[in-house]
Amino acid sequence: MAFTEKNAALETQIQALEPEILALHASPWHGVLEEVGTGGWIQTLLQTVSGASQTLWAGRCSYAKEIQVTFYGEQSRSIAQSTVESWARKNLSTADKFFSLAISGAVRSGMAQGDCHAWLALALSDGRGWTLHLRLKQAERLEQQFALGVLGVHLLAQLAQEDGLVLETLEIPVGLELDVWLAWHESPFQTYLQAGQLMQKQPHGLLLFLPQAGRLLPMRPLEFLRGKNILLHKGSFNPVTLAHLAMPQAVLSEQPELLPVLEISLNNADKGTAALDNLAHRLSMLAFQNWPVALTRTPALYQTAELFRAEGQITQLDFVCGEDLYYRVFEPRYYQSLSGGLSEGLERLFAEGTQLWVCGRKNSLGFGPEAAQAAETWKEHCHFLAFDQPIASTQIREALQTGQSGWQKSVLPEVAEYLQNHPLYA
Repeated sequence: MAFTEKNAALETQIQALEPEILALHASPWHGVLEEVGTGGWIQTLLQTVSGASQTLWAGRCSYAKEIQVTFYGEQSRSIAQSTVESWARKNLSTADKFFSLAISGAVRSGMAQGDCHAWLALALSDGRGWTLHLRLKQAERLEQQFALGVLGVHLLAQLAQEDGLVLETLEIPVGLELDVWLAWHESPFQTYLQAGQLMQKQPHGLLLFLPQAGRLLPMRPLEFLRGKNILLHKGSFNPVTLAHLAMPQAVLSEQPELLPVLEISLNNADKGTAALDNLAHRLSMLAFQNWPVALTRTPALYQTAELFRAEGQITQLDFVCGEDLYYRVFEPRYYQSLSGGLSEGLERLFAEGTQLWVCGRKNSLGFGPEAAQAAETWKEHCHFLAFDQPIASTQIREALQTGQSGWQKSVLPEVAEYLQNHPLYA
Protein backbone atom coordinates (compact mmCIF):
# COMPACT_ATOMS: atom_id res chain seq x y z
CA MET A 1 0.00 0.00 0.00
CA ALA A 2 1.39 3.43 -0.97
CA PHE A 3 2.22 5.96 1.73
CA THR A 4 -0.63 8.29 0.71
CA GLU A 5 -3.12 5.41 0.88
CA LYS A 6 -1.85 4.41 4.32
CA ASN A 7 -2.09 8.01 5.46
CA ALA A 8 -5.67 8.28 4.23
CA ALA A 9 -6.61 5.02 5.94
CA LEU A 10 -5.13 6.21 9.23
CA GLU A 11 -6.95 9.53 8.93
CA THR A 12 -10.24 7.70 8.49
CA GLN A 13 -9.60 5.54 11.55
CA ILE A 14 -8.60 8.56 13.62
CA GLN A 15 -11.79 10.38 12.67
CA ALA A 16 -13.83 7.34 13.72
CA LEU A 17 -12.35 7.63 17.23
CA GLU A 18 -13.47 11.24 17.69
CA PRO A 19 -16.75 10.49 19.56
CA GLU A 20 -14.92 8.31 22.09
CA ILE A 21 -12.19 10.90 22.62
CA LEU A 22 -14.76 13.68 23.03
CA ALA A 23 -16.60 11.59 25.64
CA LEU A 24 -13.34 11.04 27.52
CA HIS A 25 -12.40 14.73 27.45
CA ALA A 26 -15.89 15.65 28.69
CA SER A 27 -15.64 13.24 31.63
CA PRO A 28 -14.01 13.95 35.01
CA TRP A 29 -11.37 11.27 34.40
CA HIS A 30 -7.82 12.55 33.93
CA GLY A 31 -4.40 11.05 34.38
CA VAL A 32 -0.95 10.02 33.22
CA LEU A 33 0.24 7.92 30.29
CA GLU A 34 3.54 6.06 30.04
CA GLU A 35 4.11 4.52 26.60
CA VAL A 36 7.37 2.69 25.93
CA GLY A 37 8.24 1.04 22.64
CA THR A 38 4.75 1.44 21.18
CA GLY A 39 4.97 4.75 19.32
CA GLY A 40 3.14 6.99 21.80
CA TRP A 41 -0.11 6.69 19.87
CA ILE A 42 -2.47 6.94 22.85
CA GLN A 43 -1.13 10.40 23.68
CA THR A 44 -1.19 11.37 20.01
CA LEU A 45 -4.77 10.25 19.48
CA LEU A 46 -6.05 12.01 22.60
CA GLN A 47 -4.58 15.24 21.26
CA THR A 48 -6.33 14.98 17.89
CA VAL A 49 -9.49 16.32 19.54
CA SER A 50 -9.65 19.57 21.50
CA GLY A 51 -9.93 19.20 25.25
CA ALA A 52 -6.91 16.96 25.79
CA SER A 53 -5.60 19.27 28.50
CA GLN A 54 -8.61 18.26 30.60
CA THR A 55 -7.70 14.57 30.31
CA LEU A 56 -3.96 14.28 29.81
CA TRP A 57 -2.29 15.41 33.02
CA ALA A 58 1.07 14.14 31.74
CA GLY A 59 2.35 11.96 28.93
CA ARG A 60 5.69 10.15 29.00
CA CYS A 61 7.83 7.89 26.87
CA SER A 62 10.61 6.72 29.17
CA TYR A 63 12.36 4.73 26.47
CA ALA A 64 15.96 4.67 27.69
CA LYS A 65 16.87 2.28 30.47
CA GLU A 66 18.59 5.07 32.40
CA ILE A 67 15.48 7.23 32.59
CA GLN A 68 13.36 4.23 33.57
CA VAL A 69 15.71 3.59 36.49
CA THR A 70 15.55 7.28 37.44
CA PHE A 71 11.75 7.37 37.46
CA TYR A 72 10.87 3.87 38.62
CA GLY A 73 13.94 2.14 40.02
CA GLU A 74 15.55 -1.06 38.76
CA GLN A 75 13.38 -3.44 36.75
CA SER A 76 14.41 -6.83 35.40
CA ARG A 77 12.77 -6.17 32.01
CA SER A 78 10.96 -3.26 30.41
CA ILE A 79 8.37 -5.49 28.74
CA ALA A 80 6.95 -7.44 31.66
CA GLN A 81 3.77 -7.62 33.69
CA SER A 82 5.37 -6.57 36.95
CA THR A 83 7.10 -3.64 35.23
CA VAL A 84 4.03 -1.99 33.70
CA GLU A 85 2.06 -2.58 36.90
CA SER A 86 4.75 -0.84 38.94
CA TRP A 87 4.88 2.06 36.46
CA ALA A 88 1.12 2.50 36.59
CA ARG A 89 1.12 2.51 40.38
CA LYS A 90 4.11 4.86 40.58
CA ASN A 91 2.41 7.48 38.40
CA LEU A 92 -0.89 7.27 40.25
CA SER A 93 -2.30 10.26 42.12
CA THR A 94 -4.80 10.20 44.96
CA ALA A 95 -6.93 12.78 43.15
CA ASP A 96 -10.51 11.78 42.46
CA LYS A 97 -11.15 10.16 39.05
CA PHE A 98 -7.45 9.79 38.30
CA PHE A 99 -6.03 7.10 36.03
CA SER A 100 -2.51 5.93 35.30
CA LEU A 101 -1.99 3.86 32.16
CA ALA A 102 1.35 2.24 31.36
CA ILE A 103 2.17 0.20 28.27
CA SER A 104 5.41 -1.38 27.11
CA GLY A 105 5.84 -3.48 23.99
CA ALA A 106 8.06 -5.04 21.36
CA VAL A 107 6.84 -4.15 17.88
CA ARG A 108 8.12 -5.30 14.52
CA SER A 109 11.48 -3.87 13.48
CA GLY A 110 14.61 -4.83 11.62
CA MET A 111 16.35 -5.45 14.95
CA ALA A 112 13.56 -7.18 16.88
CA GLN A 113 13.58 -10.95 17.18
CA GLY A 114 10.77 -13.15 18.44
CA ASP A 115 7.21 -12.42 19.42
CA CYS A 116 5.65 -8.98 18.94
CA HIS A 117 3.64 -8.25 22.07
CA ALA A 118 2.80 -5.68 24.73
CA TRP A 119 1.87 -5.46 28.41
CA LEU A 120 -0.60 -2.80 29.55
CA ALA A 121 -1.65 -1.79 33.06
CA LEU A 122 -4.37 0.66 34.04
CA ALA A 123 -4.51 1.79 37.68
CA LEU A 124 -7.21 4.03 39.19
CA SER A 125 -7.09 6.28 42.23
CA ASP A 126 -10.04 4.42 43.77
CA GLY A 127 -7.96 1.23 44.06
CA ARG A 128 -9.14 -0.61 40.97
CA GLY A 129 -6.78 -1.78 38.26
CA TRP A 130 -6.36 -4.06 35.25
CA THR A 131 -3.51 -5.82 33.48
CA LEU A 132 -3.67 -6.90 29.83
CA HIS A 133 -1.27 -8.77 27.60
CA LEU A 134 -1.57 -8.47 23.83
CA ARG A 135 -0.04 -10.30 20.91
CA LEU A 136 0.48 -8.12 17.85
CA LYS A 137 -0.55 -9.99 14.71
CA GLN A 138 -0.27 -7.17 12.17
CA ALA A 139 2.40 -7.38 9.50
CA GLU A 140 3.87 -3.88 9.89
CA ARG A 141 5.29 -1.84 12.75
CA LEU A 142 3.03 1.18 12.24
CA GLU A 143 -0.08 -1.02 12.17
CA GLN A 144 0.93 -2.61 15.47
CA GLN A 145 1.64 0.72 17.14
CA PHE A 146 -1.55 2.32 15.88
CA ALA A 147 -3.69 -0.64 16.99
CA LEU A 148 -2.28 -0.34 20.51
CA GLY A 149 -3.09 3.37 20.45
CA VAL A 150 -6.66 2.64 19.37
CA LEU A 151 -7.02 0.06 22.14
CA GLY A 152 -5.79 2.63 24.66
CA VAL A 153 -8.47 5.06 23.47
CA HIS A 154 -11.14 2.35 23.70
CA LEU A 155 -10.08 1.53 27.27
CA LEU A 156 -10.07 5.13 28.47
CA ALA A 157 -13.32 5.94 26.68
CA GLN A 158 -14.97 2.93 28.28
CA LEU A 159 -13.64 4.08 31.64
CA ALA A 160 -15.25 7.49 31.03
CA GLN A 161 -18.57 6.07 29.87
CA GLU A 162 -18.90 2.98 32.09
CA ASP A 163 -16.78 4.08 35.08
CA GLY A 164 -14.67 0.96 34.60
CA LEU A 165 -13.55 -1.61 32.06
CA VAL A 166 -16.07 -4.13 30.75
CA LEU A 167 -14.47 -6.96 28.80
CA GLU A 168 -17.75 -8.14 27.34
CA THR A 169 -18.32 -4.88 25.42
CA LEU A 170 -14.71 -3.84 24.85
CA GLU A 171 -13.79 -3.49 21.18
CA ILE A 172 -10.44 -5.15 20.48
CA PRO A 173 -8.82 -3.71 17.33
CA VAL A 174 -8.21 -6.05 14.42
CA GLY A 175 -4.74 -7.57 14.61
CA LEU A 176 -4.52 -7.60 18.41
CA GLU A 177 -4.98 -10.81 20.36
CA LEU A 178 -5.65 -10.52 24.08
CA ASP A 179 -4.36 -13.48 26.10
CA VAL A 180 -4.24 -12.01 29.62
CA TRP A 181 -7.03 -10.02 31.28
CA LEU A 182 -6.66 -9.55 35.02
CA ALA A 183 -8.72 -7.19 37.17
CA TRP A 184 -6.70 -6.57 40.32
CA HIS A 185 -9.74 -5.79 42.45
CA GLU A 186 -12.06 -8.64 41.44
CA SER A 187 -12.57 -12.11 42.89
CA PRO A 188 -10.98 -15.22 41.38
CA PHE A 189 -14.43 -16.42 40.29
CA GLN A 190 -14.98 -13.19 38.37
CA THR A 191 -11.55 -13.63 36.76
CA TYR A 192 -12.58 -17.07 35.54
CA LEU A 193 -15.88 -15.76 34.17
CA GLN A 194 -13.98 -13.10 32.26
CA ALA A 195 -11.60 -15.74 30.91
CA GLY A 196 -14.59 -17.49 29.40
CA GLN A 197 -15.86 -14.22 27.95
CA LEU A 198 -12.43 -13.57 26.46
CA MET A 199 -12.42 -16.98 24.78
CA GLN A 200 -15.84 -16.25 23.31
CA LYS A 201 -14.53 -12.98 21.85
CA GLN A 202 -11.42 -14.67 20.39
CA PRO A 203 -12.31 -18.16 19.18
CA HIS A 204 -8.78 -19.14 18.14
CA GLY A 205 -6.90 -18.16 21.27
CA LEU A 206 -5.13 -19.91 24.12
CA LEU A 207 -5.35 -18.82 27.75
CA LEU A 208 -3.04 -20.18 30.43
CA PHE A 209 -3.28 -20.10 34.23
CA LEU A 210 -0.85 -21.06 36.98
CA PRO A 211 -2.21 -22.24 40.35
CA GLN A 212 -0.99 -20.20 43.28
CA ALA A 213 -2.34 -20.16 46.83
CA GLY A 214 -5.73 -21.55 45.88
CA ARG A 215 -6.36 -19.41 42.81
CA LEU A 216 -5.44 -19.52 39.12
CA LEU A 217 -3.36 -16.59 37.92
CA PRO A 218 -3.55 -15.64 34.22
CA MET A 219 -0.19 -15.86 32.47
CA ARG A 220 1.21 -15.12 29.03
CA PRO A 221 1.17 -18.58 27.37
CA LEU A 222 4.27 -18.15 25.22
CA GLU A 223 6.40 -16.96 28.12
CA PHE A 224 5.65 -20.11 30.10
CA LEU A 225 5.35 -22.79 27.39
CA ARG A 226 8.18 -21.90 25.01
CA GLY A 227 10.78 -24.63 24.71
CA LYS A 228 9.06 -27.03 27.13
CA ASN A 229 8.01 -30.67 26.75
CA ILE A 230 4.27 -30.60 27.42
CA LEU A 231 1.90 -33.38 28.45
CA LEU A 232 -1.65 -32.23 27.73
CA HIS A 233 -4.56 -33.73 29.63
CA LYS A 234 -7.72 -32.74 27.76
CA GLY A 235 -10.89 -33.04 29.79
CA SER A 236 -14.02 -31.46 31.21
CA PHE A 237 -12.90 -31.81 34.85
CA ASN A 238 -16.51 -31.47 35.96
CA PRO A 239 -15.42 -31.77 38.73
CA VAL A 240 -11.70 -32.54 38.82
CA THR A 241 -11.07 -35.87 40.55
CA LEU A 242 -8.10 -37.67 42.04
CA ALA A 243 -8.14 -39.97 39.02
CA HIS A 244 -7.82 -36.98 36.68
CA LEU A 245 -4.68 -35.96 38.56
CA ALA A 246 -3.31 -39.50 38.75
CA MET A 247 -3.30 -39.92 34.96
CA PRO A 248 -0.51 -37.39 34.21
CA GLN A 249 1.36 -38.71 37.23
CA ALA A 250 1.31 -42.19 35.68
CA VAL A 251 2.95 -40.81 32.54
CA LEU A 252 5.55 -38.90 34.56
CA SER A 253 6.76 -42.19 36.01
CA GLU A 254 7.72 -43.10 32.42
CA GLN A 255 8.60 -39.64 31.07
CA PRO A 256 9.61 -37.36 33.98
CA GLU A 257 10.75 -34.56 31.66
CA LEU A 258 7.17 -33.79 30.62
CA LEU A 259 5.21 -30.90 32.15
CA PRO A 260 1.50 -31.70 32.62
CA VAL A 261 -1.04 -29.08 31.55
CA LEU A 262 -4.76 -29.60 32.17
CA GLU A 263 -6.79 -28.28 29.24
CA ILE A 264 -10.49 -27.43 28.99
CA SER A 265 -12.02 -26.63 25.63
CA LEU A 266 -15.08 -24.41 25.63
CA ASN A 267 -16.22 -26.40 22.59
CA ASN A 268 -16.69 -30.09 23.26
CA ALA A 269 -17.23 -32.37 20.27
CA ASP A 270 -19.96 -34.29 22.11
CA LYS A 271 -21.24 -31.86 24.76
CA GLY A 272 -21.40 -28.54 22.90
CA THR A 273 -20.30 -25.18 24.31
CA ALA A 274 -19.58 -24.85 28.02
CA ALA A 275 -21.72 -22.52 30.15
CA LEU A 276 -19.49 -19.78 31.55
CA ASP A 277 -20.80 -20.05 35.11
CA ASN A 278 -20.12 -23.78 35.23
CA LEU A 279 -16.71 -23.21 33.62
CA ALA A 280 -15.80 -20.69 36.32
CA HIS A 281 -16.69 -23.20 39.03
CA ARG A 282 -14.55 -25.88 37.37
CA LEU A 283 -11.61 -23.48 37.19
CA SER A 284 -12.16 -22.60 40.85
CA MET A 285 -11.73 -26.27 41.76
CA LEU A 286 -8.72 -26.72 39.47
CA ALA A 287 -6.99 -23.97 41.44
CA PHE A 288 -6.47 -26.47 44.29
CA GLN A 289 -4.13 -28.71 42.26
CA ASN A 290 -0.56 -27.95 41.18
CA TRP A 291 -0.40 -28.03 37.38
CA PRO A 292 -1.02 -25.26 34.83
CA VAL A 293 -4.50 -25.01 33.35
CA ALA A 294 -5.25 -24.02 29.75
CA LEU A 295 -8.45 -22.80 28.10
CA THR A 296 -9.02 -23.34 24.38
CA ARG A 297 -11.86 -23.66 21.89
CA THR A 298 -10.40 -26.66 20.06
CA PRO A 299 -12.61 -29.76 20.44
CA ALA A 300 -10.34 -32.24 18.61
CA LEU A 301 -6.89 -33.36 19.71
CA TYR A 302 -5.29 -32.51 16.36
CA GLN A 303 -6.63 -28.95 16.64
CA THR A 304 -5.33 -28.62 20.19
CA ALA A 305 -1.94 -29.97 19.15
CA GLU A 306 -1.61 -27.44 16.34
CA LEU A 307 -2.71 -24.60 18.62
CA PHE A 308 -0.07 -25.39 21.26
CA ARG A 309 2.67 -25.88 18.68
CA ALA A 310 1.91 -22.51 17.09
CA GLU A 311 1.03 -20.40 20.13
CA GLY A 312 3.30 -22.01 22.70
CA GLN A 313 6.38 -22.73 20.56
CA ILE A 314 6.86 -25.91 22.56
CA THR A 315 9.60 -28.47 21.99
CA GLN A 316 7.52 -31.63 22.43
CA LEU A 317 3.79 -32.26 22.84
CA ASP A 318 2.22 -35.47 24.14
CA PHE A 319 -1.32 -36.25 25.32
CA VAL A 320 -2.60 -38.38 28.18
CA CYS A 321 -6.13 -39.73 28.04
CA GLY A 322 -8.44 -42.49 29.19
CA GLU A 323 -9.84 -45.31 27.10
CA ASP A 324 -12.91 -43.33 26.02
CA LEU A 325 -10.91 -40.51 24.46
CA TYR A 326 -8.50 -43.01 22.90
CA TYR A 327 -11.41 -44.57 21.00
CA ARG A 328 -12.70 -41.15 19.93
CA VAL A 329 -9.29 -40.25 18.51
CA PHE A 330 -9.76 -42.97 15.89
CA GLU A 331 -13.46 -42.42 15.28
CA PRO A 332 -13.96 -41.13 11.69
CA ARG A 333 -17.03 -39.00 12.49
CA TYR A 334 -14.91 -36.49 14.41
CA TYR A 335 -12.96 -35.65 11.24
CA GLN A 336 -15.80 -35.11 8.77
CA SER A 337 -14.90 -31.43 8.31
CA LEU A 338 -11.47 -32.37 6.91
CA SER A 339 -11.10 -33.10 3.22
CA GLY A 340 -8.73 -35.93 4.11
CA GLY A 341 -10.97 -37.21 6.89
CA LEU A 342 -9.56 -39.46 9.61
CA SER A 343 -6.24 -39.95 7.86
CA GLU A 344 -5.55 -36.22 7.64
CA GLY A 345 -6.59 -35.59 11.24
CA LEU A 346 -4.27 -38.26 12.59
CA GLU A 347 -1.38 -37.05 10.44
CA ARG A 348 -1.82 -33.61 11.96
CA LEU A 349 -2.21 -34.97 15.49
CA PHE A 350 0.88 -37.18 15.48
CA ALA A 351 3.08 -34.72 13.57
CA GLU A 352 6.39 -33.76 15.15
CA GLY A 353 6.55 -36.95 17.20
CA THR A 354 3.47 -36.46 19.37
CA GLN A 355 2.70 -39.49 21.55
CA LEU A 356 -0.61 -40.59 23.07
CA TRP A 357 -0.44 -42.07 26.57
CA VAL A 358 -3.55 -44.10 27.38
CA CYS A 359 -4.46 -44.91 30.97
CA GLY A 360 -6.29 -48.22 30.67
CA ARG A 361 -6.20 -51.54 28.87
CA LYS A 362 -5.88 -51.84 25.10
CA ASN A 363 -9.11 -53.19 23.71
CA SER A 364 -10.13 -53.16 20.06
CA LEU A 365 -13.81 -53.83 20.80
CA GLY A 366 -15.98 -51.03 19.47
CA PHE A 367 -13.65 -50.07 16.62
CA GLY A 368 -15.10 -50.11 13.13
CA PRO A 369 -12.90 -51.28 10.24
CA GLU A 370 -11.56 -47.79 9.38
CA ALA A 371 -10.84 -46.94 13.02
CA ALA A 372 -9.18 -50.30 13.63
CA GLN A 373 -6.92 -49.82 10.62
CA ALA A 374 -6.01 -46.29 11.76
CA ALA A 375 -5.21 -47.50 15.28
CA GLU A 376 -2.96 -50.17 13.80
CA THR A 377 -1.21 -47.61 11.60
CA TRP A 378 -0.43 -45.30 14.52
CA LYS A 379 0.14 -47.92 17.22
CA GLU A 380 3.79 -46.92 17.67
CA HIS A 381 2.58 -43.51 18.89
CA CYS A 382 0.15 -44.97 21.45
CA HIS A 383 1.33 -46.27 24.82
CA PHE A 384 -0.93 -48.04 27.32
CA LEU A 385 -0.41 -47.67 31.06
CA ALA A 386 -2.05 -49.86 33.68
CA PHE A 387 -4.62 -47.71 35.43
CA ASP A 388 -7.48 -48.92 37.62
CA GLN A 389 -8.87 -45.70 39.10
CA PRO A 390 -12.32 -44.73 37.79
CA ILE A 391 -12.54 -41.08 36.72
CA ALA A 392 -15.83 -40.83 38.68
CA SER A 393 -16.94 -37.30 37.66
CA THR A 394 -20.34 -38.58 36.52
CA GLN A 395 -20.75 -40.64 39.69
CA ILE A 396 -19.83 -37.64 41.85
CA ARG A 397 -22.43 -35.47 40.14
CA GLU A 398 -25.05 -38.19 40.55
CA ALA A 399 -24.16 -38.65 44.22
CA LEU A 400 -24.51 -34.92 44.86
CA GLN A 401 -27.83 -34.84 43.03
CA THR A 402 -29.24 -37.71 45.07
CA GLY A 403 -27.64 -36.87 48.41
CA GLN A 404 -25.44 -39.97 48.56
CA SER A 405 -22.24 -40.01 50.61
CA GLY A 406 -18.78 -41.41 49.97
CA TRP A 407 -17.96 -39.32 46.91
CA GLN A 408 -15.57 -37.16 48.95
CA LYS A 409 -12.83 -39.81 48.79
CA SER A 410 -12.62 -39.36 44.99
CA VAL A 411 -11.58 -35.68 45.09
CA LEU A 412 -9.11 -33.40 46.83
CA PRO A 413 -10.29 -32.24 50.29
CA GLU A 414 -10.46 -28.64 49.03
CA VAL A 415 -12.63 -29.72 46.10
CA ALA A 416 -14.94 -31.64 48.43
CA GLU A 417 -15.33 -28.55 50.60
CA TYR A 418 -15.99 -26.40 47.53
CA LEU A 419 -18.70 -28.76 46.30
CA GLN A 420 -20.32 -28.79 49.72
CA ASN A 421 -20.39 -24.98 49.75
CA HIS A 422 -21.56 -24.61 46.13
CA PRO A 423 -24.53 -26.80 45.13
CA LEU A 424 -23.48 -27.04 41.48
CA TYR A 425 -25.11 -30.35 40.68
CA ALA A 426 -28.20 -30.24 42.86
